[in-house]
Amino acid sequence: MNNLKKFDGLSIRAMTMLGVLSLEKLCNKNQIVNSDLKEFINKMLELLTVENIPEWDNECNQIKITGLGDELPEKLVVEYPEYGKNIDEITQNIREISASQIYAEWNPKISYSHLNRIQELCQVGIDTEFDLELFKKHDAGATGWGIEVSNELIEEWKKSW
Repeated sequence: MNNLKKFDGLSIRAMTMLGVLSLEKLCNKNQIVNSDLKEFINKMLELLTVENIPEWDNECNQIKITGLGDELPEKLVVEYPEYGKNIDEITQNIREISASQIYAEWNPKISYSHLNRIQELCQVGIDTEFDLELFKKHDAGATGWGIEVSNELIEEWKKSW
């Protein structure tokens, strides 16, 4: 699961979606249901279609799970003590796929390393459980962000797992 080459060609937006889908697989497998975690997932998915990325990033700082190393909400930790540390690290890596690239020149290897860590933590083989060519349909462009993802492609991505 450590070969980052398989992620070549993925945009920041596509990698964020793959990170979220991996987290959702973990939650479904372990029957983890939490409204704060769902809010985090939904906010991360907004990145797919948002135009103003710095504004989106600022909004992410206002939700209960920011993915920036803040403590997880007590309810989540109490209800799922065996998963808290893992979920905390997963959410941080999902957020870092984009956060590490917002104000800097795009270095795909940084985002690839966060996506790789997500698959390790979620115990998901991203290259085997997802059709990466489908996710590479979104062009990263020169900045890694590419244009907003179309609703049609988002639906294809959601159906792929």
